[in-house]
Amino acid sequence: MKITIKDIAKALEISTTTVSKAMNDYSDISSETKKKVKEYAEKIGYEPNIHASFLRTKKTRLIGIIVPNLNTNFYSELVASLIVIITKNGYLPIVLNSKESVQVEGENLERLMRQKVDGIFISLTKNTNSTDYLTKVMSSSCSLIAFSNTSKIIACNKVVFNDKEIIKEATEYLIKKGNSKIAFIRKSLISQNSINQFIGFRDAYQTHELSIDNQRIIISKQASLSEGFSIAKNLFNSGVKIDGFISYDDTLAIGAMKFYKENGFDIPNDIRFIGQENSEIGTFFNPELSSIKQNLSLMAEKIMHLFLEEQAELKQKKMSSFKREEIEAELIERASSI
Repeated sequence: MKITIKDIAKALEISTTTVSKAMNDYSDISSETKKKVKEYAEKIGYEPNIHASFLRTKKTRLIGIIVPNLNTNFYSELVASLIVIITKNGYLPIVLNSKESVQVEGENLERLMRQKVDGIFISLTKNTNSTDYLTKVMSSSCSLIAFSNTSKIIACNKVVFNDKEIIKEATEYLIKKGNSKIAFIRKSLISQNSINQFIGFRDAYQTHELSIDNQRIIISKQASLSEGFSIAKNLFNSGVKIDGFISYDDTLAIGAMKFYKENGFDIPNDIRFIGQENSEIGTFFNPELSSIKQNLSLMAEKIMHLFLEEQAELKQKKMSSFKREEIEAELIERASSI
C-alpha cells in the first residue's frame, strides 16, 4: 500500500499541511519539525507524488545545468559539485552539454523550459553573442543563474571568478621575473570571461609601460594537449619569440611546454609557463605546471544560495536587484615559473 502524507501526519500527530510544508522547506516551519518529518518519511520509505506536488505548487523540483564543454576538468568537477549540492537541497539535477555550440545551447534551454524546471544554471559557450533565448527564461517563473562565462547583456544573478584581477596578477608575476614577451592564449574574442582575462593581461602590460605584440595573442580552437603543442609549434615556426606563456587551460600550457622542451628550450629559464584550472595533470609533468586555482565547490555553493534566495523572493512575490558574486582565484607557483 502506498504511503501518503496523511500517514506521516497521523504517526507524528501533526497536520497534513505541516507535513507538506516541512517536506518542501517552507520558512514558517521550524527546522526541528522539518528534520523530524523528513527523517520519519525516509524511515518508512515515503515517496512524494511529483505530479500532485506540481499541480499544487507549480514547482517540479528540477534544476537544469547547462555547460559548454563537459570534457574539461573545470566543468566536470564543477558539475559534480553542483549535483551534490542540488541533490542535498531536495532537487533533481538535469545536466546538458552545449558542446560549445550556440545552436545546441539554445536547444538545451528550450528543452529545460518544456520540462518546467524551477531553475537553470548556465555557463555560456565561448561563441554566444545573442541572449534572446535567455530573455525568454527571464520572463518566466524559472530562476536563471549564470556562472563562469556570463554576459553583461542579460540581467540575472551571476557567479564568476575574478578573471581580470587574477590574470593581471599572473602577468605581473612573470613581468617582475624579467619576462616581457609573453604569449597569451585566450578562448575567444566574445566570451565575457575571455574578455575580462585579456583586460587583466593588457592592464599588467600598461602598468609596466610595455607594448603588446599581437602575434603573441592567440585564440585557441579547443582546450587540449595537441592544441597547445600546435600553438607552440606555430609560434616557433613563425619566428615569434616568447619568454612567457599564460593559458586559460592547463592542457594547452602542458602541450606547449612539451613542444618547447622537445626543441631544446629550458623551462623555466628560457620560458615560464602558467596554466589555469589547477588540474592534477599539471603536477605530473616535469617541470610541474604553475596554475590558477579556482574554488569550484565554493562556486557551486554560491550558485545554489542565489537560486534558493531568488525562489524565496518569488514565493513572496517580491524581487530585489540581481547580484553578482565574484570569487577570488589563487595563483599556485610551481617549477614551470620559478
